[in-house]
Amino acid sequence: MKKISAILLLMVTLCTISATPTQAQNYSVVGTVVDSLTLEGEPSATLRVLKQPQPQPADTIPVAMGVTDMQGRFQLAIKQQGSYQLVVTSVGRTPIVRPFSVSSSSPRAELGELLISEASEMLKGVEV
Repeated sequence: MKKISAILLLMVTLCTISATPTQAQNYSVVGTVVDSLTLEGEPSATLRVLKQPQPQPADTIPVAMGVTDMQGRFQLAIKQQGSYQLVVTSVGRTPIVRPFSVSSSSPRAELGELLISEASEMLKGVEV
């Protein structure tokens, strides 16, 4: 009888613990990448979130990555509060670097419209 009571008590305790909601905070960064001339969304731009500041080369590993949707919109989840920078790249475009921070009082960083422009690099001629 003691074994059954102990097992029932253990099961009730485990069920109570697993049903208790956790206090994990959800952080995110949202915005839209648009062409600087046409103001149309930039589809499939690559997004990387880096911890800021970056004292060590290992700190350049992104904490979040993603791509914009067909209208240039994005929303990336971030696991911890802190200071970050968003790096936006797209083929033939000048990269965008935008600092932001998230905290318990401001868990969502809204960056608005980020204007991306064409890269103005000239390619050298190719000899055959």
